[in-house]
Amino acid sequence: MLQLLVKGTLMKAAPEAGRRGQVQVADMTAEASRDGNLNLESSGAADGGPEQLGWPGAAGDGRVALEGVWHCQEPPYVERPDEDTVAIRIRARSRDVAGVTLEFLAGPEGKARMAAAMEPYATEGGFTQYRAEVATSGGVLSYRFVFTLGSGASAPESAGAGDGAGEAADGNGDGDGNGTGARCGAARTIWHTPSGDFVREPGPCDWYSLDVSALQVFQTPAWVHDAVFYQIFPDRFANGDLTNDPIGTCPWGEAPTRENFFGGDFQGIIDKLPYLKDLGITAVWFNPIFESVSNHKYDTADYLRVDDSFGDLGKFRELVDALHAEGIRVILDGVFNHTGDEFWAFQDIIEKGPASRYVNWYYIHDFPVRRHPKPNYEAWWGFADLPKLNMDNPEVRRYILDVVTFWIKEVGIDGWRLDVPNEVDHPFWKVFRGHVKSINPDAYIVGEIWRNGSPWLMGDEFDAVMNYVFRDAVLDFFARRKSSTSELVASLEKLKADYPAQASAALLNLLGSHDTERVLTMFEGDRRRMVPVVVFEMTYPGAPMVYYGDEVGMTGLKDPGCRATMIWEERLQDRDLLALHKALIRLRRGSAALRRGDMRWLLVDDSTKTFAFSRTREDETVVVAVCAGEREVALDLVMPAGSGDAGSAAVFSDALTGRAYPVVDGRLKVRGLGPNEALVLVPKV
Repeated sequence: MLQLLVKGTLMKAAPEAGRRGQVQVADMTAEASRDGNLNLESSGAADGGPEQLGWPGAAGDGRVALEGVWHCQEPPYVERPDEDTVAIRIRARSRDVAGVTLEFLAGPEGKARMAAAMEPYATEGGFTQYRAEVATSGGVLSYRFVFTLGSGASAPESAGAGDGAGEAADGNGDGDGNGTGARCGAARTIWHTPSGDFVREPGPCDWYSLDVSALQVFQTPAWVHDAVFYQIFPDRFANGDLTNDPIGTCPWGEAPTRENFFGGDFQGIIDKLPYLKDLGITAVWFNPIFESVSNHKYDTADYLRVDDSFGDLGKFRELVDALHAEGIRVILDGVFNHTGDEFWAFQDIIEKGPASRYVNWYYIHDFPVRRHPKPNYEAWWGFADLPKLNMDNPEVRRYILDVVTFWIKEVGIDGWRLDVPNEVDHPFWKVFRGHVKSINPDAYIVGEIWRNGSPWLMGDEFDAVMNYVFRDAVLDFFARRKSSTSELVASLEKLKADYPAQASAALLNLLGSHDTERVLTMFEGDRRRMVPVVVFEMTYPGAPMVYYGDEVGMTGLKDPGCRATMIWEERLQDRDLLALHKALIRLRRGSAALRRGDMRWLLVDDSTKTFAFSRTREDETVVVAVCAGEREVALDLVMPAGSGDAGSAAVFSDALTGRAYPVVDGRLKVRGLGPNEALVLVPKV
């Protein structure tokens, strides 16, 4: 049975319509996106024409599910994005609610009653989170919520006239909020307070109280919200200085192994700065650059020395300065869970045994230290060359923080990508954040987390995580074809619901990395199918990241296949794919809506694997439409509120082709969206 997820409502198509073979469609106006009262209706296909997708909205089921209302005073339901602002969220069943208002007390004595409209923010199954920001700099914030019921929904019949203190709306009259959701009564408004849910205004003392001064400010670097990242594996990007090549360096272009070297270095990156600038990159993440015996450098020998196969510290400073001069930020890979067995402190233990002053820097079980047949010390996943640091040792923690200080303060890097941070306890990362931000409040901290990163994103540890959950959801839909459109949307909305807004804006959205298959390989070499996913990554909220070479169609399986040398010969590059990346990056950098705009899903259809969404900031709206299926479709989209002139009559054009699409009476008509095609529609000037 077909399922559609439309702004918080997971709905099933009628079996009869499914048997008729008609396409189930959904449409959403700005109003409908607030209440979620949408049923599915058939629209059929025009004879001889493309599939027609649109959506008339319908009323909800007339039942109020009070047990689905949820609010707490912990992140992400309360956030403090800066010293002067607090953000509040509440969750309710999507189809029950036409609007939510946050009532709060303000003024010098906290007696002036104010109200702020709460906007739909994220979807959790059949529930929608609503969010509002309130200007306040401290003290206690008193607030409560007012629900305006959706058409067809009403408060329970037993909720009658109150006594001035509010009448409980749970069907039992006891105010515990455990509603049965009866269809009856004439009330169109429900107050939600700490005491319960009421159809009449509650008493004067029934407010939530939030100590704003005790709420930690969680602010992520503003530059990240506008960034486009590029990941460079230094040994494999460009060889600019043959004099520092390791012994046995292989010719550029040979097959990569886990042991061979190709001579990539800092000078090579400097030489290729025009390429990075032309591509439009604004931030670079380098895989480890510290002294190491391997090609990957995750087995650090000294955190305060760069590997001499890349150059010296002076050359790295030159590289950082050159990148900064082009407006490109620099992020280093911080491998602080383990070192290499060549690390100077570990070598001291090997030499001196239990007499070494560094013996407690690691977890040594007995002496002498031995690697075979298995290490007699704790090592990352049992690899003998990766002994695990004892991060409970205050001396080790101080050393790592000194390392951080050096690279930020003395060299001028702009942040850290943290390797396997889930294997280090949370208390250290809290100290780490405070230390980093004390040196440079604008420094970016992003953790390598492969699952939901909520535990690290409460405002006191990381700014963001590598968004592998995004990658998995996107590739399951586009490449592996394992999931439906609505399942893709549900996965992405779940993250948005779980994360503070500041973290969502700074997520590192990736399709590939040094630990994954190449993106084109995931699509079995079919670039035609890869195009929509690149469009989606570059237009979705968060900071997109390109792994070196993906933009020119490099292929390869996981390590070592994904770590081949960069293709620089133009005849071997996919120039069309490169041109697509350049165009999308240029478009994103020039659009405040694509970088920072609010996002609304406009259409989600499983049968054709089609979706559309808008990004809106102030008076700028961009609409993205994607067809990942094998049939041509036509779309009839209701433009969201705040679209400026597009609400009456205007023309949008595809930023990639220039083709025009009219907006008439607030509806955007898209004809002929073909299989595996995507449009980025911007107002035509």
